[in-house]
Order: sequence, then structure tokens, then C-alpha cells
Amino acid sequence: MALSQRWILDDGVFGLLAQRRPESIKGWPCGNLLIADATERAALDDQRRGQLLKIANEEEIPLFRTFSIQLGDAGWTILFEHLRARSQDVSKDLAEHEAIAWCLARDREAVFVSLDKQAITLALAELGRGRVAHPFEFWEQLHEGKWITSEELEGLLKGTKAQDQGLPDIPWRFKERFQS
Repeated sequence: MALSQRWILDDGVFGLLAQRRPESIKGWPCGNLLIADATERAALDDQRRGQLLKIANEEEIPLFRTFSIQLGDAGWTILFEHLRARSQDVSKDLAEHEAIAWCLARDREAVFVSLDKQAITLALAELGRGRVAHPFEFWEQLHEGKWITSEELEGLLKGTKAQDQGLPDIPWRFKERFQS
């Protein structure tokens, strides 16, 4: 079963995936998982994320499609004249801004997945409802498609909760599945 939509993963979500066994992604559906160029560059500087990217790129069609915003693209104007117009730090939030600009200019159906509350708020304002998701939505989609096991889902839920200190616990909708 293919993933029903395209998901753009920010660095935090990509990092949570990298904490799993990287080789377990072999055979996942290709073409519907995207990462920003800034996320890929950061992954190359991290052992776990780099390993996940290496395994993903061993496939005939890479599991994670990397996108970038090019000078002259409509996304360029959105990225640098709107989203990053007041940014003083060259790299801070670049991947999130790149993803939002890409969604606005190039992919009107992709869903941006992030743990970063500021990025989620910005993405909601820019993209509107239905185009932004918390990682729990993405993990659930992977589980429903049988791309991850119930044990892997539980680990991802707990890992996400550990990263997102604003949550009191894993969401109620998962409580019946995982009573621990």
C-alpha cells in the first residue's frame, strides 16, 4: 500500500526516524516522502541521520526526494523576501522555511510535518488547514499502511512525546493500543 499523500519531513521528524533501525525503511514506498535541501545537508553531518539517508538512497528510486529552492523560482521570492525577510541567522529555521515556500510555490498538496511549534504556527498561517501535521499523524499513516509495526509505532510515539515537552502524554487516541 502506497502512502496516500506526500509528506515533507522537517529535521526533527527526520531525526526521530533515524533513531529507529535505519535498515527497516527498505521497501518503503518511494516518491511520497520529501525533505528540504537544508535537512539533507544537516543529515550528512549527523551519524544516524546520515546512515538513514545513505540506506534510503541505495534504492533504485530514493526513498526521500530532496527539493531545493532555486534562484528565479517562485519559491525563491516567498522564501527570501517573505519568510526569511527579517531573519538574521543564515541557517536558523532554513529547512522549515524552505519546506513552506516549496509547498506554496511547487506542491499544493504536500503536508508539512514538524515538531517545531513556531514552524507549525507559521505553516498553518501560510498553508492553511490540512497542509500541516504533527508527527503523530505521520506515524499513524505509516502504521495504517503497514510500513511500521505496532512496536515501532509505540517507540515513535514515545520518542515524539519526549521531544515535544508541551504534551502531557501521547494522544488519547493511542491510549487503548499502548497501556504503558
